[in-house]
Amino acid sequence: MPNIVQINSAATDSAASAQLTERALVGGKGRHLMLCSAAGFPVPPGFTITTDAYDAFLAHNKLTDTVAKSAAAFVYHDVDTLEQQATAIQEVILNGQIPPALAEEVAARYSELGGYVAVRSSGTAEDMADASFAGLHDTFLDITGEDALLEAVKKCWASLWTSRAIAYRGEQGHAPGALPKLAVVVQQMVEADAAGVMFTANPLTSNTDEIVVNSCWGLGEGLVSGIVNPDQFVLGKDRLAIKERMLGDKAVTVKRNPDGPDSTVSVPTPEPKREAWSIADDTVVRLGELARRIERYFDGLPQDIEWAVKDNEIFVLQSRAITGVDFTWDSDVDAWQEAEDEPEAIWTRKFADEFWTGPITPLFYSVRARGFTNAGVRSALDWGFADVAAKRRHKYFKAEVYTNSEYQKALVSHAIPKSMREGSVAWLNSADRKAAASWPFSWREYVRMLARIQFMTQNGLYEWFKEADNYDLEKVPERGRLDPEALKLWSDEALRRLIKQYTDYAENKHYSQWTGWFIHAANAMTILGKMLASWYDGTNANIFTDLITGLPERTRTMQENIDLWQLASAIRSNAAVRELFEKSSETEFFDRLADLPEGASVYAQYREFLDLHGHRGHADRDFYFPRRLDDPAIDYRLLKALLSGDGSFDPVAAEKELQRRREAAVADVLDRLRNQPMGALRVAAFNTVYKYVVRFMLHRDNQRHHLDRVTYAKKLAFTEVGRRVHERGLLPREDDFYFLTEDELFGLLHGTGNARLCQAKVIGRRNAFEQYASGKFVPPEFMQNGREWVDPEAQQLQVADDGSGIQGFGTSPGTYTGRARVITSLDDIGRVEQGDVLITNSTDPAWTPVFLVIGGLVLETGGLLAHGACLSREYNLPAVTAPAATTRIPDGATITVDGVAGTVIVHQEATVQ
Repeated sequence: MPNIVQINSAATDSAASAQLTERALVGGKGRHLMLCSAAGFPVPPGFTITTDAYDAFLAHNKLTDTVAKSAAAFVYHDVDTLEQQATAIQEVILNGQIPPALAEEVAARYSELGGYVAVRSSGTAEDMADASFAGLHDTFLDITGEDALLEAVKKCWASLWTSRAIAYRGEQGHAPGALPKLAVVVQQMVEADAAGVMFTANPLTSNTDEIVVNSCWGLGEGLVSGIVNPDQFVLGKDRLAIKERMLGDKAVTVKRNPDGPDSTVSVPTPEPKREAWSIADDTVVRLGELARRIERYFDGLPQDIEWAVKDNEIFVLQSRAITGVDFTWDSDVDAWQEAEDEPEAIWTRKFADEFWTGPITPLFYSVRARGFTNAGVRSALDWGFADVAAKRRHKYFKAEVYTNSEYQKALVSHAIPKSMREGSVAWLNSADRKAAASWPFSWREYVRMLARIQFMTQNGLYEWFKEADNYDLEKVPERGRLDPEALKLWSDEALRRLIKQYTDYAENKHYSQWTGWFIHAANAMTILGKMLASWYDGTNANIFTDLITGLPERTRTMQENIDLWQLASAIRSNAAVRELFEKSSETEFFDRLADLPEGASVYAQYREFLDLHGHRGHADRDFYFPRRLDDPAIDYRLLKALLSGDGSFDPVAAEKELQRRREAAVADVLDRLRNQPMGALRVAAFNTVYKYVVRFMLHRDNQRHHLDRVTYAKKLAFTEVGRRVHERGLLPREDDFYFLTEDELFGLLHGTGNARLCQAKVIGRRNAFEQYASGKFVPPEFMQNGREWVDPEAQQLQVADDGSGIQGFGTSPGTYTGRARVITSLDDIGRVEQGDVLITNSTDPAWTPVFLVIGGLVLETGGLLAHGACLSREYNLPAVTAPAATTRIPDGATITVDGVAGTVIVHQEATVQ
């Protein structure tokens, strides 16, 4: 293989060209620059000195064995010894001679560039998906002349063996015997007017529908090293509109040293330029468009891009995958939406708390939310409210479902009279709930809505019950239970048609109920409550609850509970079966029961129970969770709880008692109403509304049984799709399919999807789901602009316990409380102990080992892409940038760092030094 490869060589689609872009030959940086150049992106001309050249250098100087033996003897746990070992390797490399033939070749390639060049290390392990190696290897700017260039190349090779690089490789699990290699990129220097970095996804919020641009005057080195507070712009990725902007002080400008070659200099930025934006808005938009194209080229994976602008021309200096951030691509989960997003609206979790429950997978959301949305749009158009139909209703965020408050406000303003709105605004924030009664309302529009519903649809006041019941009992596709083994014989196309039948059915079922639930029943429940508040003069404070509990007919859920109780009673009364139950594990009991002669009747009872209720038993709504047909342990655990008692509780008797209490409550209300003025009319009105509410309560419970049966059928069908995608090598795990949307999953199945991107999405989304499921992450109650919104009237945010605190901006999310350790010089780094919060001005790569022990970081300067911020995200440490932090935070104090709110709270002064 060659010693030198041109960065701006021909396209890399041939086998020979592909070899030249192998990471093992040209390193991560060199590879990405060659790929960017081949794709037509504006990369400055240059060349890469390959790892073969590095090997040749070691061999020429007889250093191969020396380096190998030194690497095998590294003492990672002893910082001082490791530093001595690293220095020894660096010295022999710096004292080595570059082979004459290689030196001549480098000189020849350099003569084609001429002038000033940038010399950058390109490690074979850097810029990978799981570890960036950001800043660990050296870069030299504004190098001029052959001798200076060759010396810079040796310095790059030597930087492979700094203690920080060695320690980082050890932390990443690189085997000591596997010697790393380094290529060196030499590029024409861009004497930038402005430069910076940009993320094609927001590393702080993990939003993949945003682009973050950081910019400063001069070279970007000051920004990357963290000594400059840059200008920051946040763009929406879909339209490249600038959503947010923050003017940085840009106190320092890094530029070419006018007094000497081969160096740069940091100079104070003139005051007018500090107060001016370093790039114009049109340049921000051009950068955003370039970022989108680069991300698309790299399989849609979020990119960290270094750029420079000279005379209004943009150059790409580097592009690498973002590491250390758990992206979930939540915006892609909502890609099916047709309505415009409303990021400025307040989005509430409270609707999901009631109607979704538990963590939600992208697959379930994409199926169910689409059905809900389409049903809601059709219904709003039926009612004559095009503005309601045009509003986006749902949004997905880290395994939770959020509902648009503006949608609910528009619906309530049109469809709910002012005096009846309390129940319909319970999901909204405090201010909206208080203001609901003052929102506009037109009785004329309301009457027109009711007339449209009654005469133009099948969703009239009583008709909707019949239509909804018809969907539950008559219109279910594939009425028999699906056979997973039989589904394996279906073609891909037949399987998708089957799933579409079920999703269409679910949408139509939701539509048949929508008006009934959100107009008729909501009004009936509110009217019943107001009737009781105004007319009932009895002493029963729980009258409303008693009226809607103990319904006159046994619901499907009640029947399921009674059937399970009866199964427990059968086990309790059968000595042989009870003994088997006690001696069996939760996974084996039912299989062993099938082989027990004395338990034949009990097993038959269990099989009948499964036939009726096997599609239920799940803890949460999402079809990710197993049903009792999938996992017999579900019923074993329930039965174990039932068998733990003495069997005296009788659910049938309890049901009858609730019914008796309801009947007594009804009699109590009716007796009192009869003795009131216009008693007969009040009784008639109460009976009409109350019977309607009871009918709705029965329907609401029973329909879940049928909906769950359809949901389970979809689970089986999608499981077969997931099995095929896994079997074809497109997803690593059989249950990965749950973490893709329906469209993404079928894209893989049909060969049109991006497998690499889908696999990355699965990892991030599964992690978010499991964090929520385990209780390690609690979704915010409200969201706005992709961030948590705190209801100011419900919970007043306190910056500090005692009123003192520092407001900065977060650069790595998370919260941590620990001892502050103020370090203004690397010489004092030995004072840092396990769990301390490091407080310092800025960090460069030499500080890397300390990230293994600290619990949080506070910097005085630097943006999202400063070295310290990048490593904090990679090490899952909260980080905040706060001006003057080293003087405002007492050394040794107990503090809390909040990387999302961007705050540092001082709880108490130093107690332990």
